Amino acid sequence: MAAKANAVAQAVEKVGGVVQAAATMRVQPVTVYRWRRKGSIPLLVPAMRLAKATGTPIEKFMPPDALAGLS
Repeated sequence: MAAKANAVAQAVEKVGGVVQAAATMRVQPVTVYRWRRKGSIPLLVPAMRLAKATGTPIEKFMPPDALAGLS
């Protein structure tokens, strides 16, 4: 089975790297590094900013357990 693509890492590269992504999301670069490694963005506003800047659906940045318990 192929590994799931890391949408956060792809979006970070699409905007020009960690420093540019941090500026876009208005967070510190260390935060972008953490989210990129994790493969998700747990905060809505930064996720929305990155989604808008890259054209990536915001759902791609959601943590895997974000919808757990909603059904």
